[in-house]
This record gives sequence, C-alpha cells and structure tokens, in this order.
Amino acid sequence: MKTKGIILVTGCSGLVGTHLCNKLETKGYSVVGVDIKHSPALPESDNFTFDFMDLRDADNVNVLFEQYKFDGVINAFGIKGSPIRAKESPLDFLEPSIKVNTNIIENSHKHNCWLVFMSSVGVYEPAEVFVEDTVWKTLPSQHDWYPSWSKRVPELYLEAYGVQHDWKNWTVVRPANIFGEYDNFGDGATVIGATIKKVFNATNEIEAWGDGTPTRDFIYADDVAEACIKCFEDKLHITTNLGSGEE
Repeated sequence: MKTKGIILVTGCSGLVGTHLCNKLETKGYSVVGVDIKHSPALPESDNFTFDFMDLRDADNVNVLFEQYKFDGVINAFGIKGSPIRAKESPLDFLEPSIKVNTNIIENSHKHNCWLVFMSSVGVYEPAEVFVEDTVWKTLPSQHDWYPSWSKRVPELYLEAYGVQHDWKNWTVVRPANIFGEYDNFGDGATVIGATIKKVFNATNEIEAWGDGTPTRDFIYADDVAEACIKCFEDKLHITTNLGSGEE
C-alpha cells in the first residue's frame, strides 16, 4: 500500500516518540522508529519499522539515512531527568545530545529532508512569559544549566546551517513540561510522573516537596506530537513554543 511518505522518529520509545509513531502510522505514513529500547506501545503494522540504534555513532546514522531516503525527520530524542540528575551527572545530558543531534542535523541537510527538532522551554532564563526570540539575550537557569545547553547548542547548529548553506528546511519546537502515557514514573521522574507514583503508592497522605509557590505550564504528549506533525506537513520554518498557555 502506498504511504504518504517515510518519516524517521528518533527517541521513538519515549514519552512523545511513542505518541508520534502511533499518530503518524494512523495518518498513513511509513514510520521508522529508532531508539536504544523498544516500547510495547509502538505500532504493530507493516508501516512501522523499529531500529535499535545508538545515534551517537555517525556511521550508523549515515547508513540509516542512505537506506530509507526519509521525507522527514521528527527528532524526539532527548535525555529526560530531574534537576538533581542534571546537577550530579551533567555529561549524561551534554555528551549524547550534542553527538546525536549533530549526526541528525548533518544528515537531514545532506538528504534535504524536513527536520522537526524538539527543543525545550528549558532553554530560557526563568520568566513569567517565554518569548521565542529572546533566548540568546539571556542565560538559562542554573537549575537547568546543562540540559538547557544540550538543546541550545543544536538550535545554534541549525541556525548556522541556515547562515552558511541557506538550508532552512527545519522547525524548532520548544515544548513546556510534558506529561502523559509512557512517561517515566520511576527513579528520576519529573513532577507529574513522580507525584502520580506517590499517589498510587500512598495509603492516606503523600510527601510534597517545596513550599507550593512554583508554577509550571504543562502540555499533554499527544498534543506535542500533533503539533510536530503539523510543523512537518505545513513545512513551517519557525521556532515556536508549545504549551497550554496556563500555569
């Protein structure tokens, strides 16, 4: 059966990646999902292919792009973790992110396929309102220092391709705090996953950290996936925040 095109989804077993693969397959695309783990929630159809791959290996990524001739790439790869993990293990964020995203960006440019790069609102300095074009006028929060630069550097790399090669076949999306099915509910979980686990395991009360004053903008993972697909289909060369708009 003829499909609408071949799409690569990196981080396909993750929170957004799983939603992306299922949604793209339902929309009639042929999907290649790449990750270092396989999720049982991924599609089971002839239009979905799972490749176990460490995307830090440039040779493997080159072969992947040569083999499939992708029409588009939705780069949902990311290192998810708590602020404590980021502070204690900063290389866990920087090393894979810079290597993987460099490989993906270089091959997307080489094969001229549209790239949707999933960044994060963590690239901003703390503020009540995040405005897209203010990022480079500020520095990120010390609490998000290493995860922020793991996203800022690939964004800068994309900008450099636009300057030097006039390549602008890409979208940058910066989602707010993402939640939903397939989230991490174990060690190092972020606030919604960690709180759900506390409630699930509780008898009559839970321990809540902090004084209750911090607020966050949360967005459902399936909505992030839908927005990424729209950016690809409409070929939107933009950098945009994704969020509910309410804290």
